[in-house]
Amino acid sequence: MVETPEGKAKLGRELSPLTWVNKNQPPTYIVQGDADPLVPHSQATRFQSKAVEVGAKCEVLIRLGGGHGGWNEMTDDISRMAQWFDLHLLGKQPSQPFNFAVSSLPSTPTAKKTPPTKK
Repeated sequence: MVETPEGKAKLGRELSPLTWVNKNQPPTYIVQGDADPLVPHSQATRFQSKAVEVGAKCEVLIRLGGGHGGWNEMTDDISRMAQWFDLHLLGKQPSQPFNFAVSSLPSTPTAKKTPPTKK
């Protein structure tokens, strides 16, 4: 039962991505802001640790100061993701090798658009 503390804990385990990490899972690339108000970056680092533990391929890039998306370097991150897919789906070597670990880079927030003023 979900109404009991035990039921809630069981459901949480069943829904958690950590429960399903295994050696045969597809390679996983995660980009996460460390200032994300919705998803703590510890979720990404815990996933990566579990992947290493079971022998799965996983790389995590933490964008320092990044929220839930919306940093200027996002285009670079998308290009890097494309290299990840090219490597794992096509065997094409990336411009810089992946390290299958957790790394971090600074982020620059995008400027917020201000609404036009009424005249």
